[in-house]
Amino acid sequence: MTSQKLPDLPSLQALKCLEAAVRHGNFTHAARELHVTQSAISHQIRALETSLECALFVRGPSGVKPTPGAVAVAKAVAHGLNHIAQQIQSLQQPPITAPAPTPIRLGAPPSLANRWLIARLSAFRRQHPQWAIEPVAGLQYHDLENGEVDATVRYGRGNYPGHDSMLLAQERLVAVCAPLWGSSGDLHAQLRSSTVLEAFTPTSPRGAPPSRMWSEHTGIALKGPVVTFNRQSMAVEAAMEGQGVAIVPWQIARGALEKGTLRQPVTAWSPDPLSYHLVWHPSSVDGRKLEILRQWLAAEMKP
Repeated sequence: MTSQKLPDLPSLQALKCLEAAVRHGNFTHAARELHVTQSAISHQIRALETSLECALFVRGPSGVKPTPGAVAVAKAVAHGLNHIAQQIQSLQQPPITAPAPTPIRLGAPPSLANRWLIARLSAFRRQHPQWAIEPVAGLQYHDLENGEVDATVRYGRGNYPGHDSMLLAQERLVAVCAPLWGSSGDLHAQLRSSTVLEAFTPTSPRGAPPSRMWSEHTGIALKGPVVTFNRQSMAVEAAMEGQGVAIVPWQIARGALEKGTLRQPVTAWSPDPLSYHLVWHPSSVDGRKLEILRQWLAAEMKP
């Protein structure tokens, strides 16, 4: 390729002033567009006329009027600048955007979703940026066969006919209270007489209230008044507010215990006949999603 010297041209700034002045037919409007003063435009045009040794504008009482030569040069400048802009744009690569993460719709009981799952979603996103868990909380069993969710965590005894399942973690019942509860005096005496907070309904598959099961297993009799809720998360919230001692599943209270907004007044605990199971329908689940859930949930629920 033979190199060719570029022709000598006036300054680009002067040519831009000429193009704007011709297009507007007015030095003031051209100055406003280029963010300079009117005198700067006039100075650039005068310098350009001197360089080219010809008049570019006819000046009169009513203003300035571009000459035919000025109009022709202005069109050439506009064409050239537009061509340069197009070539520069062609060099710029479009921004690379990461593909949106693939959603995994995970069913969960409301208390587990609110007190356990939500707090762990950011950690899941850091570990698996290509996936996104979308919690679907509900008291009733989710429809796995028809794709309402990809899989669900169930709190129960296991054995779900027509579905496959995996035990995630054996649960235990623990006593929890506000940090300052029982800070003075005989702790065991206060525990025995304290208000008991628990979640239990007559249709619960547990068969007996958590406080009774905990007392029978630990030998610590709870003789205070009992306040019963229909959600484990409500018993936890009441304990955090200092309203008594809650007997609840450990996983439900785990986050608050780790943050120090709850504490265990005694280390005694009792087995919970209900545990957490990952449940799915074998014919409608994506194997990749299932494997991600199996590994992540089992690791997060590990004591």
